[in-house]
Amino acid sequence: MLTGTAIRASCWSDRIRLWNSAIWSGSGSKPRVLINLSESWMANGERGAARIYLDELLRIHPHHPAALTNLSIQYERESQFDKAEALLLECSNHHPQFWPAFHRLGHVYFKRKEFLKALPCFERVVCVSPQENHRFNLAATYLALNRKEEARTIFKTLETIHVPEGLK
Repeated sequence: MLTGTAIRASCWSDRIRLWNSAIWSGSGSKPRVLINLSESWMANGERGAARIYLDELLRIHPHHPAALTNLSIQYERESQFDKAEALLLECSNHHPQFWPAFHRLGHVYFKRKEFLKALPCFERVVCVSPQENHRFNLAATYLALNRKEEARTIFKTLETIHVPEGLK
């Protein structure tokens, strides 16, 4: 019997084979295939392999928003926050409507405890994508800034994310 981890690894391996065959057959959009390959390798825990595909995509399309954002995630996971921030600022300058870059930038600032910089990033994301996890990030930032009432107002709206009783 396969464990959950083994099943997930098998699933990602199948996806990697599928996207690799798409590259060699010439089917599909090459940027989309390269992004899918990099995301599959990242999900499989293989950052080095993911980086190969991101680098190739950035060679072809130097300002590709998903490639810049995904590469910033790798830097963020390695605690290279300055590199992650630089990529995300580049992405947001070239693609001001690409909200995932602002979402990741908010995370970078939050991890560096730069809550005043994180706040407008998360506010912008919630305006265009009010998913619970995005609203949670905004509420956590309000809380970090000691803006408890604003945090509490958002926390009360969350249904699937556990919020400590004192904050609801």
